[in-house]
Amino acid sequence: MKDNPAPSDRDKRTDARRPGSEEGAAPTLGPGPEVERNAPDEPTELPKKSWSAVLKRTFKEFQDDELADRAAALTYYSVLSLFPALLVLVSLLGVAGESATQSVLDNLQR
Repeated sequence: MKDNPAPSDRDKRTDARRPGSEEGAAPTLGPGPEVERNAPDEPTELPKKSWSAVLKRTFKEFQDDELADRAAALTYYSVLSLFPALLVLVSLLGVAGESATQSVLDNLQR
């Protein structure tokens, strides 16, 4: 078992500093002034090559973050928790009494 896992690619990217920055200085966040000047104002102004790059990068990040696995796990645990939640609901309605239970049942039948 490892005590200190190796940093992921994402950790390495967030620690990267802009070229030319001083050693020990806080990293500058965001794009440089040249990029901001040339950036399109609206997504419709992007050329087709940029759109394909955006889609490729999005797909790569989706895979790197293992979002399909996380979505599957979320679905699995959500479905798995339905029966206990219904059991708690029925128990609470039993404790609340017949008048409260009857009003809930009337609302559900409408």
